[in-house]
Amino acid sequence: MTSIAQAHPHLVGVDTHSRSHVYTLIDPVGTILGARRFPAAGAGMARAIGWIGASTGRDMRVLWVVEGCASYGAALAVIVYHRFVLCVVITGIGQSDCLI
Repeated sequence: MTSIAQAHPHLVGVDTHSRSHVYTLIDPVGTILGARRFPAAGAGMARAIGWIGASTGRDMRVLWVVEGCASYGAALAVIVYHRFVLCVVITGIGQSDCLI
C-alpha cells in the first residue's frame, strides 16, 4: 500500500482568512520548506499557486489541506480541485476543513 508521503512529496497547508491566506509548504517528513501570505482574491491565489509550483519543481502531486472549504477557503478549494488531479475531502477535522 502506498503511503500519503510516497504519493505526495509535498503538502500545502492553507490558513484562510477574508483578506489573505497563509500557505505553508511541508515535505514528507514534516519540515517546513516555506510559508507565505497572499491576498485572498483571485490574483493572490494565482500567485500562491505559482509560488507552490516553483517551490516543488512543478510537481502536480502536491496534497493540499485548505481550511474553511465552506467559507473563506471555498474559492481556493475550487481552483485547486480543477488544477490538480487528486481531491480528497475529509469531514470532521474542523468546522469546514478539507484535504484536496
